Amino acid sequence: MADLEGHWDPRRFGALADQIAERVEDGTDLGLGVAVIQDGEILADIRGGWRDKKHTAHFGNPLISIYSAGKAVLAALIMRAVSDGQIDYDTPVAEYWPEFGAEGKEDITVAQALSHQAGLAGFTEEIDPALWVD
Repeated sequence: MADLEGHWDPRRFGALADQIAERVEDGTDLGLGVAVIQDGEILADIRGGWRDKKHTAHFGNPLISIYSAGKAVLAALIMRAVSDGQIDYDTPVAEYWPEFGAEGKEDITVAQALSHQAGLAGFTEEIDPALWVD
């Protein structure tokens, strides 16, 4: 199993640590970390894997970009706004945010944007990690 770093109570978070190690070992994740915080107290801080595809640098405790953490919060807020009649899933995003309609995006609906069906591209090639926080 993959070596892990950090701290955790094996009785409470052993299964989580095992999952992290397994994901690194089977290649599902290159490197990852999970923190469990309750009432401001860090109950578990578990990290493992690699920072690079060549496996030359351990994951350690890096500054990492979190790309999808806000999706669930945004989805819940949008659902609430739809429920309150403030937003409609079938309405183009540009009706609520006119600047979004630039570059041919004027017909993309809220539903298409939320479900990743808008055809908006992400990074298609690797970029220099120094640019990730630029």
